[in-house]
Amino acid sequence: MDKDYMTTDTFEHIAVEIASLDRRDIIEKIMHFHGRFKLDFTEDFLAKLNVDRLRHILLAAIMTNNTWQSG
Repeated sequence: MDKDYMTTDTFEHIAVEIASLDRRDIIEKIMHFHGRFKLDFTEDFLAKLNVDRLRHILLAAIMTNNTWQSG
């Protein structure tokens, strides 16, 4: 399997990992996200968001950055 593919198991693992992060760690990962696209959020903007919204942004970025494969 190509390393750029994300399986359902991989998604679940990433979702659980993100759920366990605290606010500071989530913001750190968003600010230093290295993917096929750039996330252009300021720390001030992220500081105003609740932790669920931050988790959503991080998970969406990771999912969008990967290709899906059933399994």
